[in-house]
Amino acid sequence: MKLDHIFLQPVDVEAMKDFFMNILDLEICDRPPFDFPGYWLGKDNCPMFHLASGGKPKENTGVVGHIAISITREESLLAALDREKVLHQVTWLPEQAVKQIFFHGPEGLTIEAVIYDCFR
Repeated sequence: MKLDHIFLQPVDVEAMKDFFMNILDLEICDRPPFDFPGYWLGKDNCPMFHLASGGKPKENTGVVGHIAISITREESLLAALDREKVLHQVTWLPEQAVKQIFFHGPEGLTIEAVIYDCFR
């Protein structure tokens, strides 16, 4: 079993789309002609995030503590975070050879980028 995609309903769909495209270098994927606007974002036309309008402003992100994505190299992510002036925190789990980069997206969404075997 593996996670297929994450569906998000932000208040500002365009801001969320732009954030994922600018920070994670995602692309707009093909999307069926639903009767509501939105985007599918991913790589090589394989969507990871489905975005649609309809979100409601809240003080937090509800039951979602954070979302996590695996990446193979952190250089481009760190450069994008610096370029877009997005604060981030880097942590190491040396016992598990894992590096984590935490940052916040629009509307309080916390994102964790995980790099496995980063001590090779």
